[in-house]
Amino acid sequence: MKKQFHELLEELRIQKQISKKDLAQRANVTPGYISLLSRGERSAPSKATVTELANALDLSGETRLLFFEAAGYTPSTSLEFNLSDVLQIGNILKDHIVKEDWRTAPTTYNFWGRVKELQQLEPYISENKYKVIAILGLGGIGKTSLAAKLATNIKNTFEYAFWRSLLDAPPLRKVLEECIRFLSDQQPLDIPEDEDSWLPFLIDRLLELLSEHRCLIVLDNFETTMQSGERAGEYRDKYEGYGKLLQRLGETDHQSCIIITSREKPREMVRLEGANASATSMALDGLNYQEVKQILQDRQLVGETKDWVELIEFYRGNPLALKLIAEPIQQLFGGDIALFLSGNDTISGDIQGILEEQFLRLSEVERSIMYWIAIKREAISRNELKSNLILGINSNRVTDAISSLGRRSLIEIGERTDFTLQPVIMEYVTDHLVEQICQELRSQKLEIFLTHALLLAQTKDYLRETQRLLILTPIIHWLKTQLGQSESEKLLKELLTTIPDTINYAAGNIINLLIQSGADLRGADFSRLTIRQAFLQGVALPQVNFSDANLADSVFTDTIGSILTLTMSPDGKLMAAGTDNGDIRLWENENSRPFQDLLGHTDWVNAIAFSPDGKLLASGSDDQTVRIWEVDTGVCIQKIPYPSLVYTIAFSPDGELVATGGDDGILWLRDLTTGKISELTGHTEWIRSIAFSPDGRFLASGSADKTIRIWEIETEKCSILQGHTGWVYAIAFSPDGKLLASGSADHTILIWEVASGNRLKTLRGHTNWVRSIAFSVNGIIASGSTDQTIMLWQADTGQHLRTLSGHTGRVWSVTFSVDGQTVISGSDDQTVRLWDVHSGNSLKTLQGHTDWIRSVTFSPDGKLLASGGADQLVHLWSLRSQIDIPITNFHGHQHWIWSVAFSPDGNTLASGSDDTSVRLWDVQADTEIKMLRGHNSWVGSVAFSPDGALLASGSQDQTVKLWDVYLKQELKTLLGHTHWVGSVAFSPDGTWLASGSDDTDIRVWDITTGTCLHTLTGHEKGVSSVTIHPDGILLASGSQDQTIKLWDAHTGTELRTLRGHGDKIFSIAFSPDGKLLASGGADLTIRIWNVADGSCIRTLKGHTHWIYSVAFRPDGEILASSGHEGIIKLWNIQNGRCLRNLRNERPYEGMNITRARGLTDAQKTALKLLGAIETR
Repeated sequence: MKKQFHELLEELRIQKQISKKDLAQRANVTPGYISLLSRGERSAPSKATVTELANALDLSGETRLLFFEAAGYTPSTSLEFNLSDVLQIGNILKDHIVKEDWRTAPTTYNFWGRVKELQQLEPYISENKYKVIAILGLGGIGKTSLAAKLATNIKNTFEYAFWRSLLDAPPLRKVLEECIRFLSDQQPLDIPEDEDSWLPFLIDRLLELLSEHRCLIVLDNFETTMQSGERAGEYRDKYEGYGKLLQRLGETDHQSCIIITSREKPREMVRLEGANASATSMALDGLNYQEVKQILQDRQLVGETKDWVELIEFYRGNPLALKLIAEPIQQLFGGDIALFLSGNDTISGDIQGILEEQFLRLSEVERSIMYWIAIKREAISRNELKSNLILGINSNRVTDAISSLGRRSLIEIGERTDFTLQPVIMEYVTDHLVEQICQELRSQKLEIFLTHALLLAQTKDYLRETQRLLILTPIIHWLKTQLGQSESEKLLKELLTTIPDTINYAAGNIINLLIQSGADLRGADFSRLTIRQAFLQGVALPQVNFSDANLADSVFTDTIGSILTLTMSPDGKLMAAGTDNGDIRLWENENSRPFQDLLGHTDWVNAIAFSPDGKLLASGSDDQTVRIWEVDTGVCIQKIPYPSLVYTIAFSPDGELVATGGDDGILWLRDLTTGKISELTGHTEWIRSIAFSPDGRFLASGSADKTIRIWEIETEKCSILQGHTGWVYAIAFSPDGKLLASGSADHTILIWEVASGNRLKTLRGHTNWVRSIAFSVNGIIASGSTDQTIMLWQADTGQHLRTLSGHTGRVWSVTFSVDGQTVISGSDDQTVRLWDVHSGNSLKTLQGHTDWIRSVTFSPDGKLLASGGADQLVHLWSLRSQIDIPITNFHGHQHWIWSVAFSPDGNTLASGSDDTSVRLWDVQADTEIKMLRGHNSWVGSVAFSPDGALLASGSQDQTVKLWDVYLKQELKTLLGHTHWVGSVAFSPDGTWLASGSDDTDIRVWDITTGTCLHTLTGHEKGVSSVTIHPDGILLASGSQDQTIKLWDAHTGTELRTLRGHGDKIFSIAFSPDGKLLASGGADLTIRIWNVADGSCIRTLKGHTHWIYSVAFRPDGEILASSGHEGIIKLWNIQNGRCLRNLRNERPYEGMNITRARGLTDAQKTALKLLGAIETR
């Protein structure tokens, strides 16, 4: 259907990412007129105005034609349509608009000249003559501008147009992933983890797409991938892949075109150019007389033609050089070109020489501003500049310096009066900064090092990585080249003692450099220092002394557990998260500083919600309570018992009702004023998500019965929406209440019309469960999935906008900032991430650390203990040693470890992980033997057969797999469970296997045939642990229903139920002689049972959090237990005494923060939980 003019105008404006104000300014009309046009409240404008709008939007080719036709005109003059446009119009599909990812491309509405170059290049592309085109030239010569104009002119002959600036030297993998996802309409990528495999995989996938579709790709500033100072065309370390990409793009047959701009010619281009060339290069010369006159027409320069020609020839027609030199000509010579040329101080015609001369002329304040903009690496506001500058200068001097830099064309001033640098100037200033810092470190006379932060701890994630790459890394490289590793560390640590007692950045810079160099900071003394902008997140700092230090601008690791739920306060000032630790964390949104910890729940906090006025927060937990908290004080003002686990909670828009849903399948509504409770029944399974409509008339609920119900609050009438084929985990109303989105275990998102109940769209893209959904005020949907990604969708069209990747665990929750510009996501990788909606860049990561230990097991000789848990390491502990830390740490898993098991001979250790792999480790050699892959979800349990020939693994994918240990390959898969398998155990004779599942069943399997011999039913909730008696007949199972059951494994008969635990049971184990059974769980106790009569003979207390694992030593005298607090306890079975505590070193073990300033109480609490100490 043909679009109306106002629809097309608005679509193109948004696509080009141009504000209405900016569009109005470019088209010489008022912003109000643009607003009226966009809404269709004005008739189509005059042909002249349409031409102005088309030029302002950089329209060409097919899109320009459609634009004029929508306005009721036919373009006819050269002013409306250039030659290249006319050549493209012949056979145009009227409904085609190119898909663009053009966000880093510059605008071209003020482009001048280069007609000859455009006429030469455009046929190369339109005739598909070359696959790769390189535009080469000196800095400032106009490569980017020409590429942008060329691409703008021809991109509408393509299906896809993708532009990326490489100015900040992004890793190739990031660029390839973004490009492939865009060209494939955001299809998921199953990228190999192997370092040697991902690059060929991504290049092959890209080439497939370039063959299937006609695509235009522009890679700007390609020279940043190459070594400076090395032989031309040599790549930087870890950037060689760009060369391989370029080679494959030129060698492979496809229908697309790749344009690169570079100051250096990549060596691959030389190989690709030739008789049967698939690539070509164009080396740009300077602008001619007329073109230079046009770009300098507002600089008030005067001179005869011969003076202009001499000036242009001296600076080789370089447009940036001429712009830069125009200011001193105007300021010092009254704009007289001849007078300037007759002087003896004419600045070098080389762009670097010009910049050097210009930079030397700057005042101290001006140079400092230039450095800060280069460090910041994006537009910086006047207020940010003032807060960063510590030169003791007044505001007027800063304003004057900014104006001066603008006149010199050294900075670019944006429409919001923020400032940035052109790429060539950015690079020059960055290099100059690095050079100056190196000189200061050589002489040990610190100036810039004191007044400028080399890395900004509080900045956006992607910018901080660029600062690390382009500033810290070359400084460390210089230090190591000059002094070596140890002497470099020695120099930096000695400089700490020379820092003046003033406000400065030196200490933070030194610490960041030490971290970047890989220095061990154990025991370092940073006491009494002002430490600004130190990024200490993820850094181990045992025994470091920060006493009396000021840490106000520094960033540390937090104690965040797995993030189960996220929400924003109505005013956007606070961000809250519920975790698997049972706590609720609140942060200030502006700076991400901890605001409040709400403590009281004793189990997972699955749901939180702010009241409409933001004064209260409601939470629901697996501890079967709902709590109401005062946000400002952190006080729990109401604790409400609940008949089941609480999965979801919501306030009504008027704040009078709190609705909750859980595993009882009932919707509970509580009036907070009267206390009245009402029930809404109808679902036949648990309820995972609820949402009130914005007007408060309706309440929607999503359930494991695969349906969505919409309830009218007043009448309690209910309509049922059916369409999902899996559990419904997430629902959300659109801001206007007209749409409802639902996410499901079937991997889809469905969009429903609320009024009719009709399903409007099905959104596909996720490869696993969709756990969370949120609408923005701007009509965008965010979805979070257990496939570890967040996807953004256009709500009205269902278009997949982009995929946000970065989490290394399941994404449980997503929400938007109040203004809709930021997506916040929470994951079980213990991070909260903030993302820019428009670019997809990671803005900030709040990194948590927990060290819970999920599994412990003894070696057959009882001399070693193995453990695995949240830190992704398999630890070996020596029980003969008196040192309470591991003797060996096995590295390899990429996520939590759920289970560890020794082989019967004790030489091999197996581990199962959340990363879906099973790994085998050589205990004696401390090396990985083999990674076994086959499961498609986390591996919850591993067990060796008695002869050590087989390994069994149980997984969330609902299967049990048997592996040949010697051949290290999968033998068979046992199918039957309908939920995740959390425990497996072999019989003593190795002929059968037991498995326990969250489906509440235990299954007994014949090892030889793989058939299920018995299904043991009786538990009311999931089975967490199974273990088999040494006699091979008795089988025990521990469950989340708080019971242990004893079974005859041969007949499947239930023999006895053991009761006594007050919460979920996670682990059980028989003693070697079979007389005792140990159990541990969420009630913080270990119980020792007499197997003969089922009595509890002893209760062991000492753990402060859930107990995940219990295991007997082979002699039966010692019991090991591990839990959520990260401690392994060794118990004497005879007297019940705790003999020893084993704990892996926490990241801040023994770190002294006594009298440290700049830390909130919440931060101090978190640091202490991670090992920090504070003495009074």
